[in-house]
Amino acid sequence: MAAGDSITVSGVTYYQFLVFPSLWSKFNAGVAGTTISDMLASAPSSVDSHYDRTRLGLVSILGGTNGCGTVAASTQWSQLQSFSAARHAVGWKTIVMTIPPQASGCDAALNDLIRANWVGTFDAMADLGAHLTLGDLSDGIHPTPAAQQNIIAPLVQAAINSLIP
Repeated sequence: MAAGDSITVSGVTYYQFLVFPSLWSKFNAGVAGTTISDMLASAPSSVDSHYDRTRLGLVSILGGTNGCGTVAASTQWSQLQSFSAARHAVGWKTIVMTIPPQASGCDAALNDLIRANWVGTFDAMADLGAHLTLGDLSDGIHPTPAAQQNIIAPLVQAAINSLIP
């Protein structure tokens, strides 16, 4: 299960390259233009309604780009913590991702908070911000199809694999 913004759902995305065990289903709940606050509010219907207690439930969240520069990084981190806690209460395991670099540099504070604090809040982390460059972005925001496939998908796949018993 993926929760996120346009990086998760628009065009060629990392999600289509992920490999799941054959008995798993995968669902992309990404919504273009969404913020972490939006994801937190919609998750009971868009994410939790897909939880199946007979399977290992993994949900990844990639959010923060649409609030970058307008919502304080500390607020976004608090929202990410709330998202994870609410998903854990349902039974999900959670994976958080840092956001891609932004020309304005507004990604740095949120990414630093994620890197410093994800353990104990999330079950795994994929550090996109450490592996993507501005050159990997097609329009200054969205990773190119090649970056989605060759950088993001392997990072997320490694996080998923770390949670498979």
